[in-house]
Formats: sequence, C-alpha cells, structure tokens
Amino acid sequence: MGIKLPLKLFTLSIDDGSLEVDGTTYKGTPRLIEELLPVLYDPQSLDPTLLKKPLYYMFRDVARTADRPFFESLGLRYDITVISPQPLGREFPKTLGHYHPEASNGLSYMEVYEVLHGKAHYLLQRRSKEGKVDRVVLIEANPGDVVVIPPNYGHVTINPSAETLVMSNLVARGFKSIYDEYLEKRGALYYELVDGGLLFNERYESKVELERLSAPSGEFLLELKSDLYASFIEEASRFRFLADPSLWKPE
Repeated sequence: MGIKLPLKLFTLSIDDGSLEVDGTTYKGTPRLIEELLPVLYDPQSLDPTLLKKPLYYMFRDVARTADRPFFESLGLRYDITVISPQPLGREFPKTLGHYHPEASNGLSYMEVYEVLHGKAHYLLQRRSKEGKVDRVVLIEANPGDVVVIPPNYGHVTINPSAETLVMSNLVARGFKSIYDEYLEKRGALYYELVDGGLLFNERYESKVELERLSAPSGEFLLELKSDLYASFIEEASRFRFLADPSLWKPE
C-alpha cells in the first residue's frame, strides 16, 4: 500500500496493516471480507477466494506519546480506518455498520470523521424514539471533508472509488458500537451498488426517501482550521459534544 499522509503535527505512514505515528507502530485490527457476509445485498455474487482477506483495518487510540494523557483526560480517542477498494460482489466496499449507545437524556454518543485519502460515502440513518428509521442521508466526502455523526444516527462508511480510503475519527473512549440492527436487517436501509444503483433493503418495515448531500452541510458539518487531530489539540473545547451530545449545536 505504502501511503504517507502529512498532517499538521505528524505524518501518517500506512503499509500492509500497520501504521506509524511519531515513531510508534500500530497494528490494525482487520475486518475480514467474510465478516461482511451478513450485511451484503447479494453474498452469492462475492468471489469465495476473497473471504479470508481483510477488507479494512481499524487502528484504535492513535496519538503522539506526548498527547496521550490529554486525550485520556477528556475521555476521547483518535482512530484511523483504512478501507480497500475491493468490491463486495455487487456492492462497493463498506463497513459493517453500527449505532452508538446512549450518552444521556435519550441522546447517543456522537462521532466526527475526516477523510484523509480517497473518497467516502457516509450512509447515515436516524432511529426514532419508536425504534424505526425515519431519515436516511448519503453524504459524499473528499479529502479534508469533516462529517459529524449526530445523536441517534447509525452509520455505514462506503468506499466508492478505486482508491484506498483512509479516514480518521474522534469519539468517546470506551463505549462499544452496537451492530445488532445492521446484522438483523442484513445491512443499512439502502445498499450502494458498483453500478451506481441504490437499492432499498426490504427487511426494513418502511421505505424512507434517501437524501443525498454532495458535501457535509447543516447538522453534519463541522468547520475546522486544520486537520481533525491538530484541531482537537488546539481547540479541544469545541469537541465537548463528543462526551455530552446535548452540547452539540450545528454551525
């Protein structure tokens, strides 16, 4: 792979399931292609020889040594995810999909993503108090774009290009992602196919019209002066909503 990404405070060096930051090497946790079978539109279209290959790597709690106590003191962590361009049969490569647990007052924890390399489609679906999906949004993001996951949204990240997708995220430490609904429904409310089609997942009770955004905007937008890591180090107070979603106010 051999990707080097110069950020403001350090350079990310990514190669074959490992990542180096500030002299520290991280080994990624792989998500094998066979682990995505339960959320695919057409598992039979997948090449069986690919099942044991990693589709993406997750690098948790990445930080410069000097910055680690700062992240820990605020209860947050910085992650990197690297998604290959390998199609999943008829679908673009994608993550498994998950919701976040409740933080307080019926609001789930939030998350912030930044695209560092390649392109991303963030497929978000909001769950109502009654437990039904009442809004679905597909956000197209390019390098430098920052996408906010508001409270009570589940999300899937899709790599729609022939390039490796590298993205960073900031999130509260310690909570566990909730995969159950995505597994039970065999994926999100829509599948994005390599031919450009978007198909409704009929395992959901009702169809919700999909909204497409060509770039982050509204409640999904957070404008930063620098990359996500540097912005957090320099303006940590702006990210308090990650620990307490009631503080979130769209810009």
